[in-house]
Amino acid sequence: MAGAVDGFTINDPFWGSEGSGSAEDWFRLFLASDKRPDAGYAEPATYTVQYLDGGRWREVPASETVPERPRANLNEVRFAEVTTTALRVVTAHQQGHATGPEEIQVHGAG
Repeated sequence: MAGAVDGFTINDPFWGSEGSGSAEDWFRLFLASDKRPDAGYAEPATYTVQYLDGGRWREVPASETVPERPRANLNEVRFAEVTTTALRVVTAHQQGHATGPEEIQVHGAG
């Protein structure tokens, strides 16, 4: 159970239902006092990846996003090679929600 609330979203340990044999499972969190959970975050309506080019932000060339429309927790962007000192993700929020990335990974070719 500790893995479900340790602040990490991708690493072991994590909570799972493997071995339960049930069609439905659940886990419960006990809160220290009455709380009103924040439900204000959602995946962005749209997003783009930009790179810094001579002091100007430009959209990365020939980008491909998987999945095609943003989804919570995992979105992958592949794009043509650029040389830069900085990247940024520009998000358009869904109405009434905020956006909060959980993790960003950048893999280079060299």
